[in-house]
Amino acid sequence: MENIIKASDLKKGSIIAYSNGVDFKVAIITKSTEKFIWFKGSGYDRIAKQTFINHPELYKIIEL
Repeated sequence: MENIIKASDLKKGSIIAYSNGVDFKVAIITKSTEKFIWFKGSGYDRIAKQTFINHPELYKIIEL
């Protein structure tokens, strides 16, 4: 049985990858709430966890 990583499982310290338009950059989540995560990307970014589901071509979960 394979463990499926869900966006709702994201927490502080989780590792994600986001597209900068050319390639993917890796970032560590610095804060997490029920609906949002924060990470240092181009500046300091906050996105909804739902974004990982809606835009899998732009955001990926690497490790919880």
